Amino acid sequence: MLNEKRDKLIIEALGGCWHEYECTTFPHLKCKKCNRLEIGVVEDGFDVDLSTPDGFFWAWDRAKEKEWWPDFLLYLFEKRYGRSSIWAYRLVCVDDIDLDTFANNLAEFLEGRK
Repeated sequence: MLNEKRDKLIIEALGGCWHEYECTTFPHLKCKKCNRLEIGVVEDGFDVDLSTPDGFFWAWDRAKEKEWWPDFLLYLFEKRYGRSSIWAYRLVCVDDIDLDTFANNLAEFLEGRK
């Protein structure tokens, strides 16, 4: 289920566009931020819901490329075990890969980086 505030934070932090459409000439819509064009009825937001498998892998693949990825893995480890470890990078648990749990933890981590 779409969590708009969380997903917007993650998508923008990972370089995606949280689309905000405006009508140019009916039935054409254009995103005010990235100039993406659509035809017909569309909602503001992103193309993928992060609580779905497609959304999870979109976020996972892009987050792995960020310079803060090792810090995020350490954050997950510390959150789960209450301590730091040099092994944190190898001990990401299955629970951390649950679609919503991953998105919630990533949003919490990103919020703390502000």
